[in-house]
Amino acid sequence: MKIRCSKKVFERTLTAFKDTHSSYEDILITTNDGKVILGPTGGAQSYQLSFMCEYDEQGSVEIDLTILSQIVEQLPDDDMTIEVTPDYRVRLLCGGKKYCCLGKSHITKKRGVLWAH
Repeated sequence: MKIRCSKKVFERTLTAFKDTHSSYEDILITTNDGKVILGPTGGAQSYQLSFMCEYDEQGSVEIDLTILSQIVEQLPDDDMTIEVTPDYRVRLLCGGKKYCCLGKSHITKKRGVLWAH
């Protein structure tokens, strides 16, 4: 899965989610119907935020909310790309910067495999 969007829009949506769900450890990122949907893990759909974006395929990944927030804060205000490999390795690319973290399947809860980039 590869998502392309504005860092400002992603950060604003992520911050709104985090402010509302500060007790959550992970966030579920899903692509569907031309949108990225940020929501709570565990199947709760009571509070989801979404925005329009480009992506190459439908999919989803859970990512540690604190780690994702810290990475996004460090990115420049530019278009960003989020790449998720089939083994749930997550790469965030923006303005020449590259950050990597591990995601996990929201279905099996299987974590990605640690790797060096």
